[in-house]
Amino acid sequence: MNTSINKSLSFFSKCLVLYLVLLLVEGKYRIDFLNNHFNSKYINIIKLSSNVNMIITSLFVIFIIILILIICYFVIEIFDFNISMNSVIQAFALITLIFTVFQFIRLFIDFTMLKLPISNLIDDNSFFAELKTTKWFHYITILDYLMILVGIFVLGLEIYIQEEKKNSFEIFCISGVFLICYSVIMI
Repeated sequence: MNTSINKSLSFFSKCLVLYLVLLLVEGKYRIDFLNNHFNSKYINIIKLSSNVNMIITSLFVIFIIILILIICYFVIEIFDFNISMNSVIQAFALITLIFTVFQFIRLFIDFTMLKLPISNLIDDNSFFAELKTTKWFHYITILDYLMILVGIFVLGLEIYIQEEKKNSFEIFCISGVFLICYSVIMI
């Protein structure tokens, strides 16, 4: 690998670590918020399973981003697209930074809006249905879809700029691969 790809991969790795840390912080905040409202003799088991689930989910998101990058690499190679892998890696690093910004926004929404009168709902079977009717859930859902749209746009635009405004169809295809792959995991 040449030096520019190594530098791009190094920067991309740092972006992924930053995104992972923020995913873990936001997940921990949500778990602690919800667990503080449980009055159960099983609270330690609930906390442990919640934290393990959050760690696995966060690592899975990072794995999926890397997997999508690998899929894009194979699409470029198989279809002989005239797009440099360095441009794609730099675009993925930028997307990861944008996802990190979105994660900060999610954390802000959690801090400001995740205040529910749930003490009487915890033992009720309708807790999760009630949670889905909140403004908090509505805003988080909108943010998820917006994150995908911005990610696709930035990926295409960044590669378009890096490749000096050529290969539009190929850039569209790579953006489509990203859209399909990332949308599948978000649903």
